[in-house]
Amino acid sequence: MDAMKVIAMLLAIWGFLSYIYQHYLDDLKSKENRMAIKFLGLPERIQKLISKMIFEINL
Repeated sequence: MDAMKVIAMLLAIWGFLSYIYQHYLDDLKSKENRMAIKFLGLPERIQKLISKMIFEINL
């Protein structure tokens, strides 16, 4: 029974870390998209619109 608890705990920890890492990757990708849009030299209003469109596509 103790081995089963250890395996369950390891799987739970692995799942939690995977969840956190995926959020980190999504945030990193979002920041990269925002930076790419800013380098286009477009007005801020259009940059926000493009960012919103990209975010909705990535969902």
